This record gives sequence, structure tokens and C-alpha cells, in this order.
Amino acid sequence: MAYGDIRQYIASLARTGELLEIDAEVDPIEELGAICRKVLDEDGPAILFNNVQGYDYPVIANMLATPGRIAQALEVPVEELTEEYTKRTSGADLQRQPLVDSGPVKRSLLPVMSSTCASWCHRFSLIRKMAVLT
Repeated sequence: MAYGDIRQYIASLARTGELLEIDAEVDPIEELGAICRKVLDEDGPAILFNNVQGYDYPVIANMLATPGRIAQALEVPVEELTEEYTKRTSGADLQRQPLVDSGPVKRSLLPVMSSTCASWCHRFSLIRKMAVLT
């Protein structure tokens, strides 16, 4: 049975011992990324940060960092992962879609990005407005 939402997948990770929950307050700038890298380098589990400084919601990381966790997300044995992924994505139009200035997904537009970010995006021919799905 497919997962109904990400909460079900996170619960599945917890049941199989593939989830580390961290309840201590974590600085998102100085600590979060370093913890993720350290755990990933040691082939550790996915991480659920329950108390990220300055945020009102938890952060999950490394949840698809290994073939085993990707297989778990797709609910297939690891040995069948490549075949299942290929089957699910064949026929999908994976080519880059044209960028448009308007459309149903762009109901709310944020103002132009900061000059640093905007200049970086411009160099890579990215759009200068971000759509917010509401």
C-alpha cells in the first residue's frame, strides 16, 4: 500500500530503525548541516530534528540518502529499485518544460529576489520571481 503522506513514510522509517530523532535545540546554520553530513558519512539513518532554532516545525533530513531508504519509500525490495524506478518514470515527460510568466501554479508571486540571489540566478538563466503554491 502506498504511503498516504510523508508522515506515514517517516513512521515507516522509525519502525525499521532508519530514523534518528533529535529533540535538542539545533542551530540551522551552524549545526544542522554538519550533523546531517556526519550521520550520512557514517551510513546513519534519516534524521528528524524536532527543535530547530527559529522554526516552528520539524525538519527531516537524509530520508532518501541511501538506496535502501529510496526502496522503502517506493515500497519495493532494494534489488528491484532500478527496475521499479525505470518503470515509474518511463513515459513521464522528464524534459525541461518552458518557463512562463503566468499560470495556475503562479497564483502568488514573491517580490524580486535580493540582488545577490538575483544576480546568481541571472547568471544561470533562472527566473527572477518565485511562485508560491498556496
